[in-house]
Amino acid sequence: MEYRPRERGLGRPGQRDERRESERGLRQEEKERIAKIMNGDTRELVKYAEEKGKELYNKELTPSQIRNVFGEVKKIQMQEFDPERLLLLNYKLVYAASRPGSKLGTKEMKDILIEAIHHVNDSPERFERFCNFFEALLAYRQEAEKERGKKR
Repeated sequence: MEYRPRERGLGRPGQRDERRESERGLRQEEKERIAKIMNGDTRELVKYAEEKGKELYNKELTPSQIRNVFGEVKKIQMQEFDPERLLLLNYKLVYAASRPGSKLGTKEMKDILIEAIHHVNDSPERFERFCNFFEALLAYRQEAEKERGKKR
């Protein structure tokens, strides 16, 4: 049997390395789905949020890891829409995802939300879609937690 060294961090042969996948960011297909959502496709919003919400729970996204960002989005939503303030959320997302001990779910949520923010531009209507999308992701993540009967 010939010895072939495995790439570092891959575990067993054939096993997916989710952390490495996350480091690459979103796949093109996901970027296209987010673009459809931000263009007003409500069915896609619900379908994607349900899929990703459960996935984010499985990847250990905790409410505390995203609370600061969600709070800032709600503040922007209650006041007059300010596109500059929304863009500043990018650094909060990057910070949350790069903190020591942050989970794979936090990194994936960062990628999803930054992509969605990119599509808001200066449009208050798209910002409302962004808020709905963010809330849907968190709602489906919460539902997954409730279904499993345990808290992370």
